[in-house]
Amino acid sequence: MRHAFSLAILIFLAVAAPSLAAQEPSTPPAPGENEKPAAAPVPAFPAPPAGAPLNAILVSWDGCDRMVVWELLAKQKLPYLGGVIREGSLQEIEVKGHVTVTKPGHAEMLTGLGIEQTGVISNADFKPIPQGFTIFERMQDFLGGKDKIRTFMVTGKLAHVGGRGPDDVKTWFENQKGKKGRGKGRARKSEAPEGADDTTEGQSLGEPFYLTRNRLDVFDADQRDAGEVGPLHLKTLEELQSPRFLAFLHYSDPDHAGHKHSCDSREYREAAIACDFWLGKVVEWLRGKGLYEKTLLYVMTDHGFDDHAFGHGNAPRSWLATNDKAVTHGGILADVPATILWRFGVGLETLEPKLIGKPLAGPVPEVRIEKPKGKKRGKKGAAEPGEQSPAASPEEAKARIESRFRQADADGDGLVTLQEAPEKLRKSFARADADADGNLTLEEFEAFMKSRGARGGKGKQR
Repeated sequence: MRHAFSLAILIFLAVAAPSLAAQEPSTPPAPGENEKPAAAPVPAFPAPPAGAPLNAILVSWDGCDRMVVWELLAKQKLPYLGGVIREGSLQEIEVKGHVTVTKPGHAEMLTGLGIEQTGVISNADFKPIPQGFTIFERMQDFLGGKDKIRTFMVTGKLAHVGGRGPDDVKTWFENQKGKKGRGKGRARKSEAPEGADDTTEGQSLGEPFYLTRNRLDVFDADQRDAGEVGPLHLKTLEELQSPRFLAFLHYSDPDHAGHKHSCDSREYREAAIACDFWLGKVVEWLRGKGLYEKTLLYVMTDHGFDDHAFGHGNAPRSWLATNDKAVTHGGILADVPATILWRFGVGLETLEPKLIGKPLAGPVPEVRIEKPKGKKRGKKGAAEPGEQSPAASPEEAKARIESRFRQADADGDGLVTLQEAPEKLRKSFARADADADGNLTLEEFEAFMKSRGARGGKGKQR
């Protein structure tokens, strides 16, 4: 068959060639006359629905694990979140590309960028996000100025979602003199449990939103629970509702409750219910102003919690509840800010640096399973498809050590005593207690665990 087809082609060319050659040469075409029009470029993202929203509100229930949200929704304990979901959808969001803690989680959530662009690596390793990178600044630039849209952040944490500069932190430490500290060289407000909202002395450049805060109409960050920050959210919405607004509302309660009581506790669930109560108040305010149908709501978390634990060293379970009907699937944290900008008509392909997130719209993307690289492991250490290699980054290893320290620190005073120390640590307690004062600070605990890991001892992080 193939030979016959080839022979037919040769016969056609033999017959047609003379007649083609005999034809008179035609007048050369004018420049561009016979050129095919260039193919229209394939858009990198789907077109947003017609009619941009008037407003958008991004809400963070800090540290509220996906599985607990699922549990409380099933028990109908989160009626207002359920109402938002009924008008839109509930999606799974994964935390990827950085350790699962507050600072990098919220930096990604409010920029759509990775740690390489934001400079916010972990709660201890960070610098101010460069100017112009947040969704607030992008929206102002797109709409033509700060007077075109009101922007504000009101948070329940002081440091991890903060905007203080070096001088602000220095003043804060001076004001903390005489108050209860959290170990050597560090301090925190007494309201926040160990690990929840630490301030490190000597911050040289400033907190993540230090360079952002001056571009906003309101930047208000402090350590406070939902009962205090909720009314501030409503007050700020009332003051800045016109001509349109982009708001970030933050609740610290789930994270604080998880650190203090564990994610298995009644208090952890009550914290989520408190967040839902204030979500209901926001929805009620929007409906009362006739703004609900013109406002997109995105409710999510920056990270989950480790199973049955007081910390979140490896807790990628986030989620998204939204009334945005354009959202069709889940993704990563950075996809949410990308979706918000896209819904307002911002050309994502024009932004620099390029976002790592994409709109959560259109066909559900195929799940790409990447096999772990490296040597094959036996059954005991075998990785499931798509599982990351067990070798932790320095940031992840540090977060795991901090999580173990918090679990040992039963009274939350920032120190681990011999009585609080795990049984395996008690035998080596004197060696870990570098200054022999009878207590282990986080720094001493971390140094000891790293030294054991370097020697290949039982204390090595796995």
